[in-house]
Amino acid sequence: MAPPPTIPPATDPRRARFAWQGFVLDLPRRWNPVRLEGTDDAGHVLIADLHGPQLGLRWRRVNARKLDADAWARRAIEAEVGKRFAARAKPLDLPGGRFAGSMICLEDDPPGRDVWVAHSPASGRVVELVHHVQKRDRALQDQVLPALRDIAPTELRPWAIFDLACIVPAGYALKSHRLNAGDVGLTFAARARPLAIRQLALARLALARLPLEKWLAGQETIIQRHYRRGGDAEAIDVAGANGLLRRSTRRRRFAFMRWLPEAVVTLVLHDVARDRLILAQGGDEEAARALAASALDPAPASPAKAGAPHGATAAPEPQTPHTRADD
Repeated sequence: MAPPPTIPPATDPRRARFAWQGFVLDLPRRWNPVRLEGTDDAGHVLIADLHGPQLGLRWRRVNARKLDADAWARRAIEAEVGKRFAARAKPLDLPGGRFAGSMICLEDDPPGRDVWVAHSPASGRVVELVHHVQKRDRALQDQVLPALRDIAPTELRPWAIFDLACIVPAGYALKSHRLNAGDVGLTFAARARPLAIRQLALARLALARLPLEKWLAGQETIIQRHYRRGGDAEAIDVAGANGLLRRSTRRRRFAFMRWLPEAVVTLVLHDVARDRLILAQGGDEEAARALAASALDPAPASPAKAGAPHGATAAPEPQTPHTRADD
């Protein structure tokens, strides 16, 4: 069997990989996402550190056949910094020609904003990056933009936030997310077929409170309305991590809901090397196993990224698994 796809780490150890809605960036480790809104078609992300906002990312899907990328780029920069300052904007070629109409406008007299805009043929979206500069630096031009990627929705998509990183199959859209200190989760769906992953930090504390079987049962409460547990859990090994797996079948009274998968698999893995629990759930067992395997990175996490935003205290006691998730 081929090894599961994984997200390569940031090339610079001082940076951390962030991947959201198809966009992949390498950011300074002191920067963390504080606002995540929108969908694959349109949305924005705000990145900040302890001193305030640092980077804003906006995107929206457009009709590429009617788009003049260069003309749109100039209008977008004018809307952001005004016509007077937009006059100093210059084209910026990025490696591999990944973006069309790429243009950057740098602040000459900080504090202010550095702005970059472009159109991504890979996903058919226009994208804007705004860096809030307090002093003259080239972080946007020299550090953020060279590593920026936009992954088409028809391809395997990486997702990486805080200490959770995984690969999601093509066609799955994000439906909800949980971003608590020590408890990070992403829920996806392709039509009515669910796929979810959750990571709990400090597994030794979680397992001292509840055994692995209870964490598995707690994850199954999310689907218990439509599905019935399928007996005893089976022991599994995924990418070197031991855990449990159980299949749940759709209840008979919901047989008319043919859009729901007939069965949903739930699994929990103990990643001893990084002291965390990985829980995955999906209507496709192969996809759920692959999702969990992609999150099992053997490299140890840095202290600043161990399941919590920079500056956060140690993760609180894990939630009781029988509490329904917010998705």
